[in-house]
Amino acid sequence: MQVVDAHQHVGTLTNSFSGALTEAPWDAQADSDTRLGVMDDCGVRATVLFPSHSYLRADGIADTRRVNDSIAAYRDAAPDRFIGAGGIVEPLYGERGLAEIDRMKEELGMVAVSFHTRFQGVTLTSPWVERYIARIVELGMVPVLHAIADHPDEALWRVLALAPTFADTEMLVYDGFSCMHRVAECLEVARAAPNLVFDTGLAKDVDFIAAWIAEFGPDRLVYGSDLYTPRQSHRQAAVLTAIREAPISEEAKRKVAGETIVRVLGLDAPARP
Repeated sequence: MQVVDAHQHVGTLTNSFSGALTEAPWDAQADSDTRLGVMDDCGVRATVLFPSHSYLRADGIADTRRVNDSIAAYRDAAPDRFIGAGGIVEPLYGERGLAEIDRMKEELGMVAVSFHTRFQGVTLTSPWVERYIARIVELGMVPVLHAIADHPDEALWRVLALAPTFADTEMLVYDGFSCMHRVAECLEVARAAPNLVFDTGLAKDVDFIAAWIAEFGPDRLVYGSDLYTPRQSHRQAAVLTAIREAPISEEAKRKVAGETIVRVLGLDAPARP
């Protein structure tokens, strides 16, 4: 079973949540070394990277471009382990954001674009989110919709409202299982919108995996850790253990652990060590 983590972030959350701000320079190499060490400890062969949405944007789209450039460079420093990257575009940039979507595809080789509207000043049902998704789909990239629990701007009903407009496109839903009652909600949303693929990021209860596979198969669930550095996540090993021990076929385990995210994002499978 070759594990490809669908959901890691580069950066911190200190600009949005409590915690001391530091003037110390950020060291991409040290961060990468720490990340790869965590991945090795947990048996994760490769990952898909996204920037943290908690970044300062005093200079607007110039800051967003900087963040997207940095995640592409981080990916390119270890392409055998960081096999794909997604970028960010801010819906409140309006028309100017469309050009950045184009640049992410054409210049930076991005495979996805992440929306985490709790950080972006809009809701997932903003008309600009929908317009951006249309451009993302047109360019052959994949929309990533963060839908963390208990935040109305990212409520699952908003994901469900978007899904029919792009019914022929697989869209990734991240953090959907982020509290206990959300498992039932995700089941209902998945039944109503067969183009949605969910990740395991922030899952509080991993017992749902076998039932999910029984109903939807292994093509609509991907392993994702929501790992940040330097903040490490204990959930990474727990969810992987649950996948490995689940009463599902070996083929299903391989798909959830890595093959499905590689297919959805159109990536090359990572080389075996």
